[in-house]
Amino acid sequence: MNEPSNFVDGSLTGCGKTSLNYPPYGAGVLGSKLDGKLFEKTICMDSVHYAGKHYDIHNLYSYYQANVTYRTLAIIIPGNRPFVLSRSTFSGSGRFVSHTLGENLSTWEQLRASIPGILKFNLFGIPFVGADICGFNLNTTEELCLRWMQLGAFYPFSRNHNSFYSKNQDPASFGKNFIELVSKALYTRYELLPYLYTLFHLAHTEGSTVARPLLHEYPNDKTTWDINYQFLWGPALLISPIVEEASNELC
Repeated sequence: MNEPSNFVDGSLTGCGKTSLNYPPYGAGVLGSKLDGKLFEKTICMDSVHYAGKHYDIHNLYSYYQANVTYRTLAIIIPGNRPFVLSRSTFSGSGRFVSHTLGENLSTWEQLRASIPGILKFNLFGIPFVGADICGFNLNTTEELCLRWMQLGAFYPFSRNHNSFYSKNQDPASFGKNFIELVSKALYTRYELLPYLYTLFHLAHTEGSTVARPLLHEYPNDKTTWDINYQFLWGPALLISPIVEEASNELC
């Protein structure tokens, strides 16, 4: 999780009624929506670290962990580029790690939500990003997993991943026809790897995005501003997945 988790909210004696612990703005985090507190499952925001208040340090856990992990691996395996995957990242982490969007659900809603999630992280400067294909929690269905595999073949980071308690969702678990359909999507990805590799190189050297919304290429075309489920690989390849149940219509 890239951060210590506290089994007590704040501390056993509570946290002071300060603007750091109870900020005047509505933070979209655990606890704050209920009672305004910002310290659920962590220590009090006004706690003091060597580098400053916890309010200023908390979100940097993942950045510093990514930094030291990458640099340590570069020393241990010189001449190689380390691959580090993180579930928590912060601005600047894209220099060191890739990112997974976390433990999603095996639902059509979560399939759709993965697309803007991936586009956002490209904007954050973390282009090597993906969601758990077919969903991490709950049991997927054959149709959902097929559509997700077809979409996920075009995630910058592509991985079918689920929890120990969910049913198997690898392609072989759904039979021959499923394997054939998924193979087409994966073979397409591998045929396009030289282009994808070039996009990652440009992201590394020029700070560009790999997956990007259409409005980035066509900012003056207002019809692109509300397109959430189509996206581009670089400037040249349009991805139009099927994101609705019992549908054969592309986005």
